[in-house]
Amino acid sequence: MELLGAGLLKTLRRAVNDGRFPLSCLDEPSAGWKTNLKTDRRTFPHGYQGIQHKNLLRDDPSIEASPSPRDLAPAQEQPARPIF
Repeated sequence: MELLGAGLLKTLRRAVNDGRFPLSCLDEPSAGWKTNLKTDRRTFPHGYQGIQHKNLLRDDPSIEASPSPRDLAPAQEQPARPIF
């Protein structure tokens, strides 16, 4: 998950929240993913054994749907420093 970065997960979450597609659409791999899994048995005798598909938004509990209260804390004022 560290390789993906938070940007991708936030983009997916925003698209789901905006109604572009339901969360359940991410449960199944896309048609392109399925096509790429059809490997040549001469090259890959045991078939595809790489990364397995999973819905990243269901598997990552650290993604918050709303801002955390710590993000909304008032900024602490810095005392003014003299110019000279």
